[in-house]
Amino acid sequence: MLLNFIVLIRARQFHFNFCCIQGWLFVLHFVDNIAILVMRILMITETIDDSNPTSMWIFWIPMNVTIGCTFAAMCTLFFLAVERCCATFFIQDYEINLRRSISVFLNVFLSLFGIGSCFVIIDKENTLYVIVILLVINGFALVLHFFLQWWNRKIYAGLHDTMFVTSYSLTQRFQVAENIKSLQMLNNIIYYMGFMNLIVVLSVLFSSFNLSSELELLITFCLDTSIFIYSFCYPIIMYNSCDRWKIEIDAFFTWIFCLKGSNTAKVFPILNSFGKSMETANTMSNHFDNLQLSWEMAPRKSIISLISQ
Repeated sequence: MLLNFIVLIRARQFHFNFCCIQGWLFVLHFVDNIAILVMRILMITETIDDSNPTSMWIFWIPMNVTIGCTFAAMCTLFFLAVERCCATFFIQDYEINLRRSISVFLNVFLSLFGIGSCFVIIDKENTLYVIVILLVINGFALVLHFFLQWWNRKIYAGLHDTMFVTSYSLTQRFQVAENIKSLQMLNNIIYYMGFMNLIVVLSVLFSSFNLSSELELLITFCLDTSIFIYSFCYPIIMYNSCDRWKIEIDAFFTWIFCLKGSNTAKVFPILNSFGKSMETANTMSNHFDNLQLSWEMAPRKSIISLISQ
């Protein structure tokens, strides 16, 4: 978690508010995994009564911690989409005026949702209602994400179709382009979070049923495994989706293992506002420009010399 925090701060791949929500997600994953480990150690060492483990506070506390962290983490996808909505709404000065209160409010509300779920999940009959709410929230977050992509592209096209360039500011153009690139980088992250949220939600749903002890053990194992995989693979998805994360992590491991960095500076291709390489277009344009130049500078033979040949 400490490495993720360092990379998150140094890379500065996203806006401050977006990074704060991601950082809080790292905290939720870390605390959730610690609580699960404590619960399993207590069960393996037979410190608690297996027939009624929730009667002991030493098990009841980590159980509620993992419930709150799990449900809060599964709502993070929606709050990330809400932050991008704020970036689109305050498009004129969102990069200049950070509005840190947005991330504070979203993280507090996210924490309150996790705490509230602890009191609701006490009764297994309420689990189904919470699961339905989570599915609706995550589904709405996916729809909102794709809507924001379409809307920012529409704003971008509208700005550049304007006849008078001075009618919009450079800050506004930059923020629109930044929104588009951020949303595109989030595609893989959001697909991963949506898929893992679905697995965790289904595991929680099946664990609320009255099953045999063998099936309950299997469902518990699947739930714990999915949470661990969720926490472990999320930074890997970030590494593969964000160029600045790759640079920071590669530099970190180079420093840890005392590897000698390459003296050759890495040249990155020129990207357009949508994050796509413009190298092909530039190469094609330069090719035809050079072809035309060589054609114009080639010596010309007169018509008489051609006839005489």
